[in-house]
Amino acid sequence: MYPQPELARLAARKCTLRARIRNQRETCAVAAMRATQPLRWLDQLIVLWRSLAPFALATAVPISLLAHQGISPRIKHLRTLLQWGPAALSVFRRLTGKA
Repeated sequence: MYPQPELARLAARKCTLRARIRNQRETCAVAAMRATQPLRWLDQLIVLWRSLAPFALATAVPISLLAHQGISPRIKHLRTLLQWGPAALSVFRRLTGKA
């Protein structure tokens, strides 16, 4: 149906086209990795926060007592926040259904 030189030219064109597609796929994969790097960092940060969240509430009270003695005599709003922060966070979580 096709002469032999035409088939050889088509085979060479097919090989070139496959190489170009392969290169474009690699370039696209590298660009996607660069573009999603901040999202992967954010995902790792969220996982870390979720693993530390149970301890955050337990440590908030001792930290607030320490801060109350050292910092809060000068800053009244911070003292109030540190005293009522853990309770407010607990109420907020229960209202949003994440408790």
